Amino acid sequence: MGDLLDVVVRHSKEGGFIVRAAVELADDPATMRRVQDAWTDLERDLAAILARAVERGELDPAADPGRLARTALVFVQGALVTGHADEDDSRLADAAAGLVDLLASYRPSATAAPIRSQAADDALLNES
Repeated sequence: MGDLLDVVVRHSKEGGFIVRAAVELADDPATMRRVQDAWTDLERDLAAILARAVERGELDPAADPGRLARTALVFVQGALVTGHADEDDSRLADAAAGLVDLLASYRPSATAAPIRSQAADDALLNES
């Protein structure tokens, strides 16, 4: 599951352009196609990671990788906006912890290993 958090952190650092384009250029069809393509790619990557976690027994078989991937995608996009606009880092840190808690709630047992990022910098959105 560390792979998921690594992808989220990486996208958070690289994805500011996508959010700005979505907000500022929403009337431009060509730009919005690129934004939609980027979101589709990220959602697909996250869903694949989550599906592998289900296959490896890291997530409950009842977990819906597609729905969880979409939740993570929307979290990342909102986190990018919050990270840029909010001087209170605790709001974003609390939200990130909430996402980790949500994913952890799908672990098959209470004795399963905690979800941890293997990213060198685990601070979401400190750089974007």
